[in-house]
Amino acid sequence: MNNNSIYNRLILRLIIPMILINILIFALVYLLFGQKVNTFFDHNLLAAAKSIKEKTLVEYDKLIVNLPYFSIDMLENNNKGHAFYSVQNEDGKIIAGFKNIPDPLNKEKEIQFYYANYYDKEVRVIYLKTQILQKDSIYNATIKLAVTLDNREEVLREILLLVIFISLIIIITATVISKWGVKNALSPLYSLQKTLQSRDAHDLNPIHAKVPNEVQIMIDGINALLQRIKGNISYMERFNADVSHQLRTPLAELKAFVQLNDKKVDKNYYKKIKLIDSMVHTVNQLLFYAKTNPGAFNKEHFRTVNLVSLCQDIFEKIVPTIYDNNFEFEFIYSRKEININCDVILIEALVSNVINNSLKYAKNALGEDLITFEIKESKDCVYLIMKDKGEGIEEIHHKNVFERFVRLDCNTQGTGLGLNIVAQIVELHKAKVSLENTENEFCVIIEFKKEELFNT
Repeated sequence: MNNNSIYNRLILRLIIPMILINILIFALVYLLFGQKVNTFFDHNLLAAAKSIKEKTLVEYDKLIVNLPYFSIDMLENNNKGHAFYSVQNEDGKIIAGFKNIPDPLNKEKEIQFYYANYYDKEVRVIYLKTQILQKDSIYNATIKLAVTLDNREEVLREILLLVIFISLIIIITATVISKWGVKNALSPLYSLQKTLQSRDAHDLNPIHAKVPNEVQIMIDGINALLQRIKGNISYMERFNADVSHQLRTPLAELKAFVQLNDKKVDKNYYKKIKLIDSMVHTVNQLLFYAKTNPGAFNKEHFRTVNLVSLCQDIFEKIVPTIYDNNFEFEFIYSRKEININCDVILIEALVSNVINNSLKYAKNALGEDLITFEIKESKDCVYLIMKDKGEGIEEIHHKNVFERFVRLDCNTQGTGLGLNIVAQIVELHKAKVSLENTENEFCVIIEFKKEELFNT
């Protein structure tokens, strides 16, 4: 049962106390009726013992018991169970009945009830001391009557079964009524849920519905939130449109102008082109940063692709740039087909940003300029691993390096958005990114959970 559901929580808060109350009632009934049943049967047992007492006579100065055999079978109701009796004289000699019926711990009391075991059966025993007067003489006798517990256990079992049956009827009826009542009480929330689900993703208009006051408070809060979201999205859309129009177009025109007019006459031609390309890159990174904002991203672009083939296509585009920067490149994969569910454009941006970051910072004094990109998988995960021979990033900076505009080397040209975009893309795919420094290389490890890859 989902404990995050209001419906389930209300049902649990109604049903659990009801079950606990019924368990308590059941225990009380068990104790109460158990005592009543025992009292009832003990009264019968006492009556039977007194019946034996009335049949105990004196003949020729000796005690005798004139008790017909059939009357023993009538000592318990319904002729169920077994009864055992014994009558002893004051010398302890049995004058009638069964031998070895257990005695009580205290023989001084005239009437006692107790439990004992007799012939491997649990029995209830009554111990009765009596005196018989005959010709001014007193004859002492002790009567013990033991019966098995079959009758009383059967009666108690029938009572408890009846109580259980009634409790189940009460619980089932109350559960049905509670579910109906809770569902009816929550119907405004279900209606609100359907209204929200039926809306288009871009429909941020206020919600209008006739609902109870408690739900209206929530709707007012949702409407206020929708209004703020609408304003934020409008602002972002205007910003992206302005950036696209005001920056990208003039930069393209500027680059074309420089290429046409300055190549032969301006000795700073290549510096200008590099500066313009850097500005274009910065603008593109800013726009891509806005695109990968989790709050404004549409996951309908996700689809299942072969990650190995996708990376091969990406590397065909960026390997020339890698070689132009005097790096060697190595691509390793465990098998030719490793499928994941992803946004192809975002994965391309992720790989490109990781590689570009390595091109900027991976050179070392020994000239070991090798970039290795590896795809491997385990039972539960798919890993993208980028390795280079650079000095890496100190562990103290492993977290903040993914923040916006964080640049550890201010002498290297860049926007400070590359790894932040990587982090946002990783978040959109419910993955993890980590950094590792070893003695000879630096690693960026991106871990995709397989259970998330196909349920995004």
